[in-house]
Amino acid sequence: MTIKPIVYEGQYTQIKITVKVNNVSAEGYLLWNYNKGKTVTTKLINGSSIFKYNSYILSKNPIIVTYLVLGIVIPGYVVSNINKSFNLNVVNTPDLIISKIVKHGNKYKVAVKNIDKGNSTTVKLKLGYKNKYKIVNVGFLSSGRSKTVLIHFNYNKYKKYTNYVWINYNKTTFEKNYNDNKINFKSAPYLGILPELVVTKISNSGNNIIINVKNQGNTPSSGFKLLAWHGNKNKGKGYLEFNANKFGQFGKNYL
Repeated sequence: MTIKPIVYEGQYTQIKITVKVNNVSAEGYLLWNYNKGKTVTTKLINGSSIFKYNSYILSKNPIIVTYLVLGIVIPGYVVSNINKSFNLNVVNTPDLIISKIVKHGNKYKVAVKNIDKGNSTTVKLKLGYKNKYKIVNVGFLSSGRSKTVLIHFNYNKYKKYTNYVWINYNKTTFEKNYNDNKINFKSAPYLGILPELVVTKISNSGNNIIINVKNQGNTPSSGFKLLAWHGNKNKGKGYLEFNANKFGQFGKNYL
């Protein structure tokens, strides 16, 4: 039997089973029971049969395979794999995006984030234009984690062309959505499909301190907290924590 022990939700995987009777490749069919009562029948060809399986049911997915001949289960035969049961472990998928690009001369800082619940395997990133490019290793990204890579790429003399950054370009890790892996841009910094909160101004008005917060990202932010104090950061005084409401793309909050 050939299977992957772990598959991502929604990912098709091929399960291959070989049946022999007295060391001779068997003929007939296999009955597959999966997903709590669903069944499918596949034909044995040269003693082997393949079932393409996918599931959105997380954790263990039990599968029972029964050898059939002429449409009848053979009871009591000494046959390899007459009844075979096993589990496939289905796990959450990752979703990798380019969250930020900053350019300094011919050096690019590219931030990549995994915004879904699954962990990725090792991935690579490609930066280029037309047929010129560089590829760097990013490694793996756990759910919710970000990683920034520094790439030296001589682009200054080709400014008329559009750059692209492409994470997981060769699809080494499975994702349900590959559409947000590639970004085309002509100028940096580029802010990806994430909120980007920055403090833009701090001013006094009588006994009040006004703090301006701006969302420079491309999506609305959720609610957040802001911590303010005076004095040295390590020995600050008068610590205050504010709860701020969510606000939209390029929105502002005044605390």
